[in-house]
Amino acid sequence: APGETKVLAEIDGPGAISDEAVYLWQAKLLATGCFKEPAPPHADSFALPGLLIRDGFRLSQYPAGWPLALIPWVVAGVPWGLNLLLAAAAVGLTYGLARLTGSAGVAWVAAGLTALSPFFVSLATTYLSHTLALVLTLGFLLALRMREVSPRPTRWTVVAGSMVGYALNVSPLVAIPMGVVALEQAVAAR
Repeated sequence: APGETKVLAEIDGPGAISDEAVYLWQAKLLATGCFKEPAPPHADSFALPGLLIRDGFRLSQYPAGWPLALIPWVVAGVPWGLNLLLAAAAVGLTYGLARLTGSAGVAWVAAGLTALSPFFVSLATTYLSHTLALVLTLGFLLALRMREVSPRPTRWTVVAGSMVGYALNVSPLVAIPMGVVALEQAVAAR
């Protein structure tokens, strides 16, 4: 569709999918302080999965958490940098979590397997929210583990809760199991 080509053209490079285009468009829009914009003339020509036309306005169907994280990177002209940084953080968090539960050797293997996973590498080179969702999940699990061994468990409880809260604004389906685990831990602590 002509509209899809126009929105997808906002991404520099081939192979972009519509979700990436919508995330980048949403980040640019949020950078202006708006959540929606007037729909273009002939809005039906601009149909794109994830991009909604409602009551004369164009808006995204996605939660704002990932586009909000993208804003500084989009403004700086390097939106690709965020997922690369998050990928490095995910490998580090994987190492940290594995180190808390096993030996250094196990931790290095876990981090290495994460870094070399084709699926992980593929997602880390997109404009999709999956890498941030992974970092939030790993941060949540690490915070829960730290809460068990720390002399200041309240601090780690707040960190875990923050991870769940932000994950809810990035990928609600990732946040739901995190919330269930947090609730289970809270009940067990009573």
